[in-house]
Amino acid sequence: MPARARNDRAAELRRIFGQRIRQARLDLSSREGRDISIAEIARTAGVSPATLGQWEAGAKEPKNFAAIEQVVLALEPANPCDLLPFIAPPSDMRIVRHGPPDSDAAHRNRAPKRTG
Repeated sequence: MPARARNDRAAELRRIFGQRIRQARLDLSSREGRDISIAEIARTAGVSPATLGQWEAGAKEPKNFAAIEQVVLALEPANPCDLLPFIAPPSDMRIVRHGPPDSDAAHRNRAPKRTG
């Protein structure tokens, strides 16, 4: 993909992400029955209001997946996945499995017992 096309695509993704942040903030304001400011969400999420404002405006893209997660949690969207479809987790992010391991897989990986 040519550089210009990549830049255009990145700008479009920033714009869409920003629109979704803004809509989630407006939805939260509606549910709460009061205006929720960018500064209030930023404070709850642990990012600067300027950064969140730039994300919402589509002028800057998030670099930190943990910050995105905190913003999503602060916005309390009805469907958190609505904010994330365009954001890929970092390539070094490990998938953490919750719950007991698959017993069949654990059995297959276990060395056979010796008898005798």
